[in-house]
Amino acid sequence: MKTLKINSKQTLLTISIIVLLLTNIFAQSGNNVQSDACTNTESVVAKPKLDIYTAVLSGLYELVKQHIEGQSYIEETKP
Repeated sequence: MKTLKINSKQTLLTISIIVLLLTNIFAQSGNNVQSDACTNTESVVAKPKLDIYTAVLSGLYELVKQHIEGQSYIEETKP
């Protein structure tokens, strides 16, 4: 019967690599939670005084962007 020879340096190296990989994986998963918490903040954008239809017809695309960012309801038809 063959005897199993355990090389302590190789075993130590293998365990060290596994520990480093696991530490890296857990550290990255913790960063994702923090970045998700940071992206959940809402910015308040004031609704422009000019309506969206007039802004489009006048070519004032910055005002159209403000309407979109201000979450204006853009699907309604003009009265």
